[in-house]
Amino acid sequence: MSAVTIALDRVVRYAPFGVRFRDVATGLSVSEGLELTEVTTGIKAVANRSDVFVATGFPGLRDVERPPDGPEPYLVPHTEPPPAPASPPSTRKFTFELVDTLRRFVGFRFDVHLPAFHQGLLGLECTVPGSPPWLPADVPLYSAPARLAPAGMATLRAELAEAAGGAPAAHAVLEVFTTGGPRFRGIADESGRVVVIFPYPEPTAPAGPPPPGTTRALSNQTWNVKLAARYAHSASPPTGPHAGLPDICTVLTQPQRPLLAGTSPATPLTQATLAFGQELVLVQPGKRTVYVA
Repeated sequence: MSAVTIALDRVVRYAPFGVRFRDVATGLSVSEGLELTEVTTGIKAVANRSDVFVATGFPGLRDVERPPDGPEPYLVPHTEPPPAPASPPSTRKFTFELVDTLRRFVGFRFDVHLPAFHQGLLGLECTVPGSPPWLPADVPLYSAPARLAPAGMATLRAELAEAAGGAPAAHAVLEVFTTGGPRFRGIADESGRVVVIFPYPEPTAPAGPPPPGTTRALSNQTWNVKLAARYAHSASPPTGPHAGLPDICTVLTQPQRPLLAGTSPATPLTQATLAFGQELVLVQPGKRTVYVA
């Protein structure tokens, strides 16, 4: 008996959408527990083994996903950026919402224009001041207020309110950094609660050697960290079926606003002391909140 070989047709379908999310606290890519949905079409993106979320079936992109005359030059892998097609199809804006079912990260919305005529993954379509170098390629994930910090990482928590009226500063951005060090951010929830999780700074070297017979314990290490905020009263949550999720670009590009430890009189809050192994909780005397001017 001779073997019979059956040739099967191979259908190639290109995904015009690919995005990866990265935890700003640890720097690791994340896919487990994340749900990514296009809000108008209901298309759900699926994560592959590289933590990249891909999706197909977008209206108006059939010729991009299944080119009729073979792969177009801008859709196949190249060692150099491929040229754009002579007559590229018009782009269309799609809005995605991200939800973390494990409640580690704040949810948000973001826009993409498809098809994108460049090689690589999609990132945010906005420029974020002081962003980490990987941000153009990946979309950042910011810790939810209830998240516990991974072992060996610093934690700063606060409840932010508007200086005028005391309403929660929903979706305000809290920034913390050391002199010459990177800037770390947290995004407040609808109640103004925020956490910033970040690596401890390098230990500082106090002047002079330690007394004979003693050592400098890391548990005694402290740092002065600088504080800043970004907030716009107009950056209110959207209305409609997705009212609880803010636009991530709108949030991250809010104008800088001063933090206040008190409002009567206005007392600027520009720095705090971080101690190794202890959560830093920002409060004003006698209250649990700090204010955003």
